[in-house]
Amino acid sequence: MVMNWLIIGISLAFLYVSRPLSPIKFSRRWVLHRWYCVFITIIFNGFFYLQWQRLGHNSAYFIIQFIYAVLWFYPDRLGVWFYGVNFVYYMLVISTGHAQGLVRLSGYFTGFSILSITWISEQIILDLRLRDFQLRKTVDEQAQELQKVNRELNQIAFQDSLTGLANRRALDDFLSIAWTRGATTQMPLALLLCDVDYFKRYNDGYGHPAGDQCLRDIAQILRQTIPEPDFCIARYGGEEFALVLPATSDSGAQAVAQNLLENVRRAALPHAYALTGDYVSISIGISSTIPQPDHSPKALILSADLALYQAKSQGRNRAVYQGMSPSLPPAVA
Repeated sequence: MVMNWLIIGISLAFLYVSRPLSPIKFSRRWVLHRWYCVFITIIFNGFFYLQWQRLGHNSAYFIIQFIYAVLWFYPDRLGVWFYGVNFVYYMLVISTGHAQGLVRLSGYFTGFSILSITWISEQIILDLRLRDFQLRKTVDEQAQELQKVNRELNQIAFQDSLTGLANRRALDDFLSIAWTRGATTQMPLALLLCDVDYFKRYNDGYGHPAGDQCLRDIAQILRQTIPEPDFCIARYGGEEFALVLPATSDSGAQAVAQNLLENVRRAALPHAYALTGDYVSISIGISSTIPQPDHSPKALILSADLALYQAKSQGRNRAVYQGMSPSLPPAVA
């Protein structure tokens, strides 16, 4: 009795471990499953031979086939071979165990009926598993597509379509987060506001398509000058750009501004309508501070904007640093 239950436990364990969870996993473990088929067939048929007299050959055979149908499914060709072998084995057991032809015939008929029922049951279970797999696959694909759409929408919502930089909304969010973090860590926070000099003259002289390309070129120079991923480079509006530099002091921010001025000059973008030379130039307003919890980042923006006003008032094509300021004077066109 103990040996019989041990055989049942081992067989069920092998069935559970080797059962395919999806058609994909089944195909990947095809060779392993074929050997499991042989092994489990031997084990279960041995169990059937031991139990058929006590349980009755029909009951034992039905139990074995039902377990096969529930815990396992096979492709058509392998399934025909598998059930065929089991049915032949059943016939041999009936033939050797019963001398009367009528009993044998009844056993054959019963075995064939059980075989048919379990085969149909297995096909139903297989169809349900395949439907479940296809449904989960469809749901996963739809979820991935939805995530892709959400990423694209977020990109549209936070990215400037012309330059590919962050837009004003993304800038405000980044600046707010950087301000809160700086207030917590008491690390400095710097802001640079950049303006393309005489850009209206550029647009009027070269046309708006050329003006758009000029803004894209300036955006590329900003990216190349400031590759640090912890910084935010955004189009502030029109021909203005903003750079948020966390953990950057006033001297560090001024060094970044000088690099920007030099790289724009080195690019030598033609501007025949400028009053400062023959090439595109930029003016930069710089401000930095250690954020305080009871202050707003708007004060930093006002300070940088005041510094930009001073840079343009002093002749453009330069960078000016300005401390915190509560007010903003009229802008210079």
